Amino acid sequence: MIRTAAPLFLGLLLSAGLAGCTGEPAPAPTPDVPVVEWPDDPAPVAAENPAPAVPDDDPAPVVRPVDREPPLPGAAVLAGAGLTQLAGDRLTVVTDRPEHATGLPALIEAAWPAWVDYFGAPPPRRNAGDAEADPLMTAFLMAEPDRFRSAGVFPDDLPPFLTGRQRGRRFWMYDVEEEYFRRSLTLHEATHVFMGLHVDRRNAGPLWYLEGMAERFGAHRIEPDGSLKVRVIPGDEAAAGGWDRLERIRADVQADSIPSIDEIASLSDADFLDGDRGYAWSWALVTFLDAHPAYAETFRTLSDPGRRGDLSVFNPVRRQIDAEWPAFATELVPGYDVAANAVQFRSKLVQAPAPVSADQGWQAFGSVRKGQTVTVNAAGRFTLADDPKPWESTADGISFDYHRGQPIGQLQAAVLADAPAPPIGLAEPIPVGAEGSFVAPRDGTLYLRINDRPDRRADNRGGVTALIELE
Repeated sequence: MIRTAAPLFLGLLLSAGLAGCTGEPAPAPTPDVPVVEWPDDPAPVAAENPAPAVPDDDPAPVVRPVDREPPLPGAAVLAGAGLTQLAGDRLTVVTDRPEHATGLPALIEAAWPAWVDYFGAPPPRRNAGDAEADPLMTAFLMAEPDRFRSAGVFPDDLPPFLTGRQRGRRFWMYDVEEEYFRRSLTLHEATHVFMGLHVDRRNAGPLWYLEGMAERFGAHRIEPDGSLKVRVIPGDEAAAGGWDRLERIRADVQADSIPSIDEIASLSDADFLDGDRGYAWSWALVTFLDAHPAYAETFRTLSDPGRRGDLSVFNPVRRQIDAEWPAFATELVPGYDVAANAVQFRSKLVQAPAPVSADQGWQAFGSVRKGQTVTVNAAGRFTLADDPKPWESTADGISFDYHRGQPIGQLQAAVLADAPAPPIGLAEPIPVGAEGSFVAPRDGTLYLRINDRPDRRADNRGGVTALIELE
């Protein structure tokens, strides 16, 4: 047996080391039902949207669920099959590729604080004993699965899987060459284990939530100081490292096949065995709700035992979420900033000169009717970036950089359909510029924004003042 301590991870997995782990900073809590006076008070002020009370009969276990898998065979049996065992404080790894597994126990140590912060500390062990005799998690990293079968550690009754499968406190993974994807897969399966420590299997939750949360923690970033950050929308390094969720989503967007929230919530076991589409869209929905400043606080309550993945808590703002969802999915890019691009819904609107902030997503203005000519005149200058020098722009935009075929900095419009029509429109930007007109495609609410890449909006400064005329 080879025992690895967390500090070994620093030199073996990353040249800079992995010094620790924090979750993506939680957005400032804001309740979920915006009610705003406009234009006197442009900042969204939300009404209370209380989460349902937790039942008195708390389904959380008093101790950790029993690990029903048989004990690991001895070192001689494993070695005879060409397998190596590496034991960390919380993760034991059995593998035929030890050079790929050496850093994994320390990866779990680095991620541990983020799991505890989100789900709470796990219940204690059922029986006293050290981690080596009762490992919290056991992973099997497999290049040649037959070796594991011959050692008796790849159960015949384990359901089929694409890349990884968790059962109880153990998980099995096919080895991959890309380091990023191997780390992501390990974090994914370990998240399943950690979540399972808190609930009876009957209260585990729906698949979209379980897989989406595992993908949420599996999506990570290595910071310049070598530390680990989870619950992020990773940058281009993830795709280069074999994590293809964003590519899968873009393919569906291009095919005009964005699934609805209800479709994602209805995903079945078969959907997660037929390619990676189910994983990609479950991750996208969980990420959208978990990172959004208006929904994050309520979404986080869904981690409570007995309430896993209960989307009914969003019923008061469901139409608002359904309107924003396709806009988010359509523009999802590496490093997407959910908070900076959040739609600014407002309930009291006027047709008056009003500011359009460059560092916010769609901002509501007033009502329009289908067939009306909407004329917008926008005055002012704003800054889109500071590197290598300040990029100043007017509402006509800067023509040397583009997003979705239009210059960044360009003023754009959208019309969100009124109820009872489906909540469409925010994924259909209409170019306007400093002086522009268009015909309203539907009855609805007019929204304006400054065009920019969704991963760069947060550093914008200033905006324009828009005058809207209707004919």
